[in-house]
Amino acid sequence: GSVGSVGSVGSVGSNLPPLPPLPPLPSLPTPPPLPRHPVSPSPRLPVSPSPHLP
Repeated sequence: GSVGSVGSVGSVGSNLPPLPPLPPLPSLPTPPPLPRHPVSPSPRLPVSPSPHLP
């Protein structure tokens, strides 16, 4: 039953008149690329093993 109702919704949509073509959007200037931070380990994390571990 639910599947049939979904099909009926699609048929109703097909009966609607086609929408008028949208006017072309003005060409927006491309934003400058965001500066990528260098991929490096966080300075807050110690590189050596945790001193708390034996």
